[in-house]
This record gives sequence, structure tokens and C-alpha cells, in this order.
Amino acid sequence: MKRAWLAALGLVAGWNPSARAQPAVAPEQGAPGFEVKVQRLDALFRAAAEGGGSYIVDYRAGGRGFTRSYGSLDCAGRVPMSPNALFDGGSLTKVFTSAAVFKLVEEGRLKLDDRLGELFGAVPGDKAGITVAQLLAHRSGIPNFIGPDGARLPESGWTVESYDYSAASRAEMLKRAWAPPLRFPPGTQEEYSNYGYNLLAAVIERASGRSYEDYVRERILAPAGMTSTGYRLPGAAGRKIADQCRDGKSWGNPIGRGVWARGVSWNLMGAGGMMTSVADLQRWNRAAASGALFRPDIYRRFRATYFGPAYRSCGTDATFVGGSNGMTRSLIIHLPLRDEAVVAVGTSREHPLPAEAELRDSICKP
Repeated sequence: MKRAWLAALGLVAGWNPSARAQPAVAPEQGAPGFEVKVQRLDALFRAAAEGGGSYIVDYRAGGRGFTRSYGSLDCAGRVPMSPNALFDGGSLTKVFTSAAVFKLVEEGRLKLDDRLGELFGAVPGDKAGITVAQLLAHRSGIPNFIGPDGARLPESGWTVESYDYSAASRAEMLKRAWAPPLRFPPGTQEEYSNYGYNLLAAVIERASGRSYEDYVRERILAPAGMTSTGYRLPGAAGRKIADQCRDGKSWGNPIGRGVWARGVSWNLMGAGGMMTSVADLQRWNRAAASGALFRPDIYRRFRATYFGPAYRSCGTDATFVGGSNGMTRSLIIHLPLRDEAVVAVGTSREHPLPAEAELRDSICKP
């Protein structure tokens, strides 16, 4: 859930349908040298796996695809990694939270300038004026993590076990959100806030009248064709799920360990922890670029927050978005005008993904 590679793009810092829809922006001519780029990526991940890491990489360009897994599904090295494995996507969850907010704006149930004091009762004066847009853009001043005592929790005090996987209801989360002083006056600075996205999950529930996961699944994931993304996935127990590895030990995975059996913690809801797969993340890439998730006017606003020109790479509009829970790390590099995207995941803290610059160069170079 902690911040990994998360670029600030326009309104929404941290950014960051159907295949029948026509692209909203005409792509440039197909990316040259597909085979060469595949060889580069394969060599990069083979070298990383020789050092002991376990990875999955998926590269798509102009209708062509390359998917390969390296290393082991389990931390003991007994089962080969599967390219279809589920894994904890960490802060990639925030991408779907953001999309759900824009969908509610499209439906007329929410406005980006709605304020917390208008959405919830008993909001302290210093936080009542925080807008939905400021939460999206990490410009609210709400601390990154907030502990059970209502005090700001330093990142050194955060762990998956004591925070993400510890029980917390929505009411408890809201109570904690109002307690600590703001880090800065809303809108004056930008500072990454997982707790801001916990609040957005509550905003989504209030505006939609549905649970966060039900609304996101129905209005964002299902239209994108994503059937392997969510907290509590039907049939997940029969799927291959990547172990999370740290300090040479297996931490299993939240589904196998029954973490969600008592309900998803509101320390995590909306900010991180959704299980996903590289295939589903590539479906998201197609949906995000096609414009099929939103009507045109909302799509233009969403696109401005997700793809350049606020962030450019390889000489074109781009988005870099990633997530981590301190063990599993995932990354999307998406160049929509070139119709290219890389999704990569590594499952061990001691063996991180190849450097972002190396991955970028693998597809940027001709």
C-alpha cells in the first residue's frame, strides 16, 4: 500500500470497457521493433530472477503481446511463478478509486468541488473545506497514515500486519480522520496520503449508496472486462496466488490467510490491497485509453489526470503508476499514443523490480 512509483499527473497526483469502443485519441503508428523490445525486457527480468527474485511481466504493443513469469510462486522456490497469478496490487487500487469518483461525477451524484463538511457530519472546521479534488490530488493535508489513537502514524510505524490487516470500521476510520492536525492548509501543498483515499472510499459509498467494492466492480472493473481484480474475488481460492516474501520468509497472501474473512479493513479500503493480475491490468490500460468508461466530456477530464501532457516519456504522453505493500511491488508504464504498455510485478522486498528507468528504456529505445 505504501507509495512506490506514483507520478503526479494533473489534477490527480498518483496517476496516475469494452474493446469495441473507438480510441478517443488516434494512436501514432505502431511501435517499431516489437521483438527487439521483448528481448530487452526478457533479458532484464532473467537477470533479475537470477539474483533470486520472482516476477511477471506483460508487454503489449499494437495488438501484439508478450507475457512471461520468472522465479517462484512461493517463497520456498518449490512452485514456478505463473503468468496468470493473482497478486496484491498495492496502491494501484487508488487508480480504480479515482475512476469511480469520476464515474459518480458523470452520474451527477458527486462534484469534484464537494467539501467534506457537506458530505459527512461533525467534520472539524480545519477539515470541513477539503474538497474531493484535493483528496484525489493528495493536496488535502490529511496525514498519510493515522493510528488507532487518532495521531499521525509515521511511515516507520506502518506494517501490513499492524495496519493494513488490522480491523477498522468505516466509522472508526472517519473518527480517526478528523483527529490529527492537518499537515498543511488544504490546497497549498502536495503530500502523498493513503488516508485521503480511505476517505474517498467513504465518499464513494455515501454518493453511490453501495459498498465501495460493489460500486467499483459494477461501474469500473466489469465494464473494463476485469474479472480478476478486487479484495474478495469469487473463486480466488482455486487460483494461483503469489506469495509475498519478506526477510526470507513467506507472508502468504490475504486471501489464503483469510484476512478478508472479517471484512476489509478501512485502514486499507480504497487506498491499496486489491488483488489483481497482469492480464487484468492490461485490460485496464485498454479501457483507460479507449474512452469507453466515461462519456466524452468526463473522459476528457479523466484523461487529463491520467495521461500527459502533464507527464511525458518516450516523447509522448504517458502514465507511470505503481503500488507496493512493502513486499509485492507492481508498476504500469503506459504510452497510449504509441499503443504500448508494460505491466510488471515482483513479489519480494529483497528482490525489487528492475529500475523504472531500465524498464522505460526497454520500450522507449527504437
